[in-house]
Amino acid sequence: MFDINSYMADLKTICSYDSGRHNREGIDQVLGFFKEHFDALSFTTQTALTEGDYYAPTLLVSNIDDKNILNSDEKFDVLFISHMDTVFNTEDVKSWPVTIDENNIAHGPGVIDCKGGCLLVYTILREMQKAGEISFKFVAAMNSDEEGGSNLSRDYFEKLADRATYCLVFEPGRAGREFVGIRKGGAKYTVTVHGVGGHSGADFFKGANAIVELAKWVPEFTSLISRETETTVNIAKFNGGLDNGQTPDLAELSMRLLYLDPKAIDQMDEILKKTKHPFDPRCTIEVHEKGMRRPPMIITENTKKLFECLDVAGKETGVDTTWISTGGMSDGNWVAHHGVGTLDGCGPCGDHMHTKDECLYVDSVEPRFNVMRQLLLNLFKEET
Repeated sequence: MFDINSYMADLKTICSYDSGRHNREGIDQVLGFFKEHFDALSFTTQTALTEGDYYAPTLLVSNIDDKNILNSDEKFDVLFISHMDTVFNTEDVKSWPVTIDENNIAHGPGVIDCKGGCLLVYTILREMQKAGEISFKFVAAMNSDEEGGSNLSRDYFEKLADRATYCLVFEPGRAGREFVGIRKGGAKYTVTVHGVGGHSGADFFKGANAIVELAKWVPEFTSLISRETETTVNIAKFNGGLDNGQTPDLAELSMRLLYLDPKAIDQMDEILKKTKHPFDPRCTIEVHEKGMRRPPMIITENTKKLFECLDVAGKETGVDTTWISTGGMSDGNWVAHHGVGTLDGCGPCGDHMHTKDECLYVDSVEPRFNVMRQLLLNLFKEET
């Protein structure tokens, strides 16, 4: 049923297309590959593209009855998620074709994040379709702006989540062969303080030191850090200052909040509101939220059922189904927020994503295929 040689040949093809951010030509090549192959299986395909956007099409594939997959009212059972874009550029792709080393590890741009996952979604649906094993309604969504934060495709995932029961995210399986069951939510901020400059000797008390003001807020922001609730606040950058003869009139920091408890984001909002009233009233403070905040991917009742079926499928196929919690986010965060049972890290396993050492463990692909197929069989055998 599964042919690793055919899989690797197709992977080499799609990894030879530069689908880096804003490269519409390369993205269209990857999209065209999958559209052609899904069309050959007689599934419905649809390309979604936000009005006014050029760079980030999303390929939707489904077996629901409605041809308008995105805007249909029809409920479905499983949402498959993967993304076609990578962090690499044209020169990377040209100089770095997919190769397999003596340890049966494949190296190449996007080989694991996430083209290997896209290809596994297609392979699972193709083989189950051939065997007459698809007893569930599904939508597969392959977006092309995930590496940039899914600013455009987020709306697609939110729409689809309202109609789905389960979601399988084909981001890479971890280096230890684990799945991902929990992902933290997150938000990024830049905080800028404008003070009053002055001579640090002759007019010290006329100045309002921006660095001192901003430093007083650091304990406020980091007061949310908690091992118990797994909330972290990372002050990643703190800039400001002149020479010793001047009172600095500008200081800025960047920080990232990661959390599982939804209360944390509300608490940060409250702290940031307080910055309207600086410690030194001569200062002014600006807060800018960078990108979009993502909700946490947490365990729901449907997620528990997924985990139970995954455990059974693992025993039946001889695959370790350990799952982990991680601070990294994915498009699964958008979906789980709607109460959809979500399992992430369903793709082939590998390591060193986003670097020139990115690799895929070739011997992980067939076990992942087997366990995900068995999971789907078990999940819907119980419901029919």
